[in-house]
Amino acid sequence: MALILRCPMDPKLENLSDSELVRRSQAGQPVAFAVLVHRHRGMVEGMCRRMLGNGPAAEDAFQDAILLAFVNMDRLRDPASFSAWLAGIALNSCRRWIRSDARQASAMTDGQSMEIGEGDPVDV
Repeated sequence: MALILRCPMDPKLENLSDSELVRRSQAGQPVAFAVLVHRHRGMVEGMCRRMLGNGPAAEDAFQDAILLAFVNMDRLRDPASFSAWLAGIALNSCRRWIRSDARQASAMTDGQSMEIGEGDPVDV
């Protein structure tokens, strides 16, 4: 992932449409995908932060979404819909993080409700 995000930008590619960049990415040009990520990064990061807050979960969900998009570029049928497709991947990635957090919280209580007692917090 770091390689994609750190690819040097080719000024010739930056002026191409999303559709053309998708086609080039699907043809095996990772720099074209890097341009797409750079172009849509704010949208995806913003979505992850709105859903998960500004913590590490949002960054992890963002990275998951970008990686899933890269790996599944061949599944995108309509290159013109890249932005919506990527947003959907990011949304699903955030949902997975939310479900994972809920499962972890549930596992921590072991199915028992935790009661808050009175007294010294250390004792409780």
